[in-house]
Amino acid sequence: MITSKSPWKVAQVALAAGTEAFNDYSHPCSPKKFTQPQLFACLVLKEFEKKDYRGIEQLLWDCADLRQVIGLKYVPHFTTLQKASGRLLRLPRVRRLLADTVGRILRRRRHVSYAAADSSGFDAHYASRYYVHRRDSDQRDENRPKKRVVYQRYGKLMLIVECMTHAILGMFASQGPTPDIDQLDSVLAEVPAGVRIKHMVLDAGGS
Repeated sequence: MITSKSPWKVAQVALAAGTEAFNDYSHPCSPKKFTQPQLFACLVLKEFEKKDYRGIEQLLWDCADLRQVIGLKYVPHFTTLQKASGRLLRLPRVRRLLADTVGRILRRRRHVSYAAADSSGFDAHYASRYYVHRRDSDQRDENRPKKRVVYQRYGKLMLIVECMTHAILGMFASQGPTPDIDQLDSVLAEVPAGVRIKHMVLDAGGS
């Protein structure tokens, strides 16, 4: 949802979007060590940097500038971030965050000239399908799997992205395998109200 490759810019925009979507604290008796927008910015930064919870904790320890952008006096423990993920990233809140972020990127523009839609499947396994295939094919490996892992069902995420800024305009999660055309109406319904797409590019599965 961010066009800049700078993690500082990502953290700044995520903090602003989180401030619009969340109260500072989830409960009057919260410890008030971190605000919810700050934790959300850390979670966005975690995904941007492709790190796990321990990795983003270490990055924040190592980078004082990032802590300053987010306004952190302390570095949240990785378990704090994991619990915040389950609390903050529920679908209704994600929708509000997406709508706010799209509004910040488009500003006064309400028409998108060109957008593209596609989907990806996600295996529920820590090893990639390519790795499993290579292990199965290597006859010298005594510990290779006896058969290839084949998933009958998997998580699927479909996105609509503006071509000019690469901003994510809408997303829809479902269970695969299914052709993209089955989710097209659903993902279009997730585009923020008032945003109009003039032209959209899809591959054969979505058209």
